[in-house]
Amino acid sequence: MSLLKNLKEYLSDERGSYLYAILDSAIESRVKEYIEQYDLPSWILYKDERDREALREKAPYLVRLNIDDEATEILLEEGYGSNWGCFVVSDTQAEELATHLAQYTKIYSAVHEQQIYMRFYDPRAWERYINILAIEEQEEFFSELNTLLIENPKDFRELWSYRLEHKRVEKRVVSLEESG
Repeated sequence: MSLLKNLKEYLSDERGSYLYAILDSAIESRVKEYIEQYDLPSWILYKDERDREALREKAPYLVRLNIDDEATEILLEEGYGSNWGCFVVSDTQAEELATHLAQYTKIYSAVHEQQIYMRFYDPRAWERYINILAIEEQEEFFSELNTLLIENPKDFRELWSYRLEHKRVEKRVVSLEESG
């Protein structure tokens, strides 16, 4: 079984009603084209309407996926291992989930003394992001998520699986390599 088949199988087995991807159009310019080509419902993850309009070309997009669709196959083939974003499994409807996640794209920086964008959906930024959140903030972040799945940015043969367990965020490392 190939790495991508293992990833697809793992995503299929995750507990939750819906599978989403958060795709980063600032990293991959083909994200908007991908969304349009497959006519995928998508939501820009910025709270402020001005941000949504001004930054549309470089925005993070929440996209609802069906594990058996061609669009998901293409995303796994082209996006996984290339820092396109992350996957979310949730029981929350897309619009409500987008509103929830949009709260976390900007944080206050004491160093800069202003709100700054924080790209939590970027595999290279995730661990830094989760570690700056207080326990209560982590709990709130995961309140609408069953699982957040993100590629290991240093070794995409590993998938990091995060979920809230007993009011603490737990990380599990999943090997996507063939066993045996």
